[in-house]
Amino acid sequence: MNLHFIIIAGFFVPAVLGMFSTTIVDYLHGLENDCASKSGASKNDVELARKNKFIPDNQKMSEFAKCMLQKFKVMNPDGSVNQNIMEYEVPSDVPNIKEQVSETCKTRVGQNDNESARNIMNCFFERNQLVLAYE
Repeated sequence: MNLHFIIIAGFFVPAVLGMFSTTIVDYLHGLENDCASKSGASKNDVELARKNKFIPDNQKMSEFAKCMLQKFKVMNPDGSVNQNIMEYEVPSDVPNIKEQVSETCKTRVGQNDNESARNIMNCFFERNQLVLAYE
């Protein structure tokens, strides 16, 4: 009986986890495409941010970061930082780590909403929080 369970789990667990990963990646790509379109950021700009795990200091990428953080409910529609980390919709498979990272990163407020967005996104990147798809 136990052997059958192990064999079945060996086949189904990777399939389920693979579907979950693909779903998250597809979800993030959808957000990225929408925010790139709204901000005017190019695909190349987004790819560089993904590769370097860093949002550069330019208007389009700052707007891109703000859009992404608004989608994750880290920033409010008015550009202010949402102080309630329990409302954040940043993908994570480790909720306690996400909460710790969110508590730290939400304090990275800049002189305006774009600078805040850039600072917060870069803080998430520095702590390996998934804010852009990994592909």
